[in-house]
Amino acid sequence: MSQVFPTSLAVPSTNSAFARGSFWFGIVCLSAAFLVIMQIVPSLPGLGAYAAFPALLLMVVGAVVLVRMRRRLPVLIGAVAVVELLSMAWYTHTVMSYQEQDAPSDNLLLTLPVIALTMFGVTASRVVRGLVACIVAYLVAQGIVIVAALGFGHPVALDVGATSIFIVIVLTLGLLSRGRRMARSIEPQILRADEVDSAALTRELAESRASALVHDTILNELAVVATREVGPVPPRALERISASIAEMREDAPVAGVDGRAVDGALAAAIEHARSSGLVVTLAGQFGTEVLLSDETATALGLAVRQCLGNVAAHAGTGAAEVAVIAADATLTVMVIDSGVGFVESAVGRDRLGLRNSVRRRIEGVGGTVQLWTTPGVGTSVSITVPLR
Repeated sequence: MSQVFPTSLAVPSTNSAFARGSFWFGIVCLSAAFLVIMQIVPSLPGLGAYAAFPALLLMVVGAVVLVRMRRRLPVLIGAVAVVELLSMAWYTHTVMSYQEQDAPSDNLLLTLPVIALTMFGVTASRVVRGLVACIVAYLVAQGIVIVAALGFGHPVALDVGATSIFIVIVLTLGLLSRGRRMARSIEPQILRADEVDSAALTRELAESRASALVHDTILNELAVVATREVGPVPPRALERISASIAEMREDAPVAGVDGRAVDGALAAAIEHARSSGLVVTLAGQFGTEVLLSDETATALGLAVRQCLGNVAAHAGTGAAEVAVIAADATLTVMVIDSGVGFVESAVGRDRLGLRNSVRRRIEGVGGTVQLWTTPGVGTSVSITVPLR
């Protein structure tokens, strides 16, 4: 986890997950000890053996307080730890009082609470402090058992089960601490690589938009001039060329006829096509464009402008239809003509209009473009963008 997420997120997540797992493992051990004692106590003389139950209950309550107060109120956590160890001493004294003289100190009834206290030590704080608390809890719990065994004259034996789990926990915490240090050391490199990738993507988008803007303006106007008959350029064409040059110089969205950036860009695209002599028929829910963000609206207007320019330059027809369809979360604009159509795969790579000015521009604002065209029948371009 530390190698995937930022350290600021991975550290608390890993600590919390490991602490909760250790807490529940310890609870299971104490529950198992409780169930075993329940089977034994009724057969023992007197009521003294029942003292093991409140001792176990105090251990459980202390564990709950530890996991809930983790990293808070160190004084309270220390007090709870002392209560846990005193409860362990109480429990150990009670159990050994009723065991046979030759019962070793590593029997199941004593192993389970030692494991539980070792696990509860992990919940005390962060990894390093949790490691220290785990070691202290294990040593003190084992010390209590050994002292009690010596006091009652029971043979002292190495608790293999509790010791094995203790070693596993220590190794796990050590690996977590080491992995965290490694994550901290490489995190700056990961962040720098991410910044480089982001800068490259931003540069690519800027270059794409610049290329599309050039194609939408200067190249389109030059194409119009190049395809005209030899002679003076009409005043209207000169006005459009001047407007395109001004747009390139300002690098700003197309101004709307009513001052609004949204429907202004779309309205300007339609007006530009009509001024070129294209008959544009409107249909659908015009006016819903105001629900778009300024960036999306500008991209949509320039894309529609390119589509209408394609109709005027290549469709072989003097008319097109623009339809606006609004849905719950998207706005779709369709540009339809009944011209000569074409085969998209046959379009040369030097023809950037549909590729850059329409498709990449719309994808840059989170939209999609669909194209239907049949030679001799016509072309339909569907542009869908998200509403803000």
